[in-house]
Amino acid sequence: MNATTVAAVWHISESIAELKERLSIHEKSLEAIRLEQKKLHFLASRVLLNEVSAAGAHRMLGYDPFGKPLLPGKQVSFSHSGDKVAVLLSGSGRVGIDIERVREKIRAIAPKFMSAEELAACGESIDALHVYWGAKEALYKYYGRKGLIFSRQLLLQPFEYKAPGEISARIITSEFLAEVPLRYHRIGEHMLVFTAE
Repeated sequence: MNATTVAAVWHISESIAELKERLSIHEKSLEAIRLEQKKLHFLASRVLLNEVSAAGAHRMLGYDPFGKPLLPGKQVSFSHSGDKVAVLLSGSGRVGIDIERVREKIRAIAPKFMSAEELAACGESIDALHVYWGAKEALYKYYGRKGLIFSRQLLLQPFEYKAPGEISARIITSEFLAEVPLRYHRIGEHMLVFTAE
């Protein structure tokens, strides 16, 4: 990571109306978002972006053709889960962040996103499983293109879970190969994982 990078988490306790007021956003800009929880995530992530960047930064936010958020002169990544949103902002290089509430149901889907070697190295630790999931989500955002196969193209080096911690992973495609460092933190019931060049 570098000195120009900021990772931040917001606990959503505000109402939609309170968050809209902080952003001066009108109802029309939220019409496409139907679920209340998704509106809260959208608004809270923009409030947090303004907190770690500059007031009004949310008005300059755009998206590339792959859906990756763009901010002039910055790299930005968002994530949300339950009552938490996370933002990663950097003045240089690629970024990716993921926050996820730690839940047992991840065991059922782990074989879909982890390689056989990763499953064997992980053991039974629910926290380590969430680091794998969060790391792969963060790597996917870092890469910034669609179509990655998590279990074959996003691969973590074996690690011993100890929060907070650091891990290393690889992104492997026919056009792109990178060794990427990541950090992880357990925040209450949530696991936060992020990376920045």
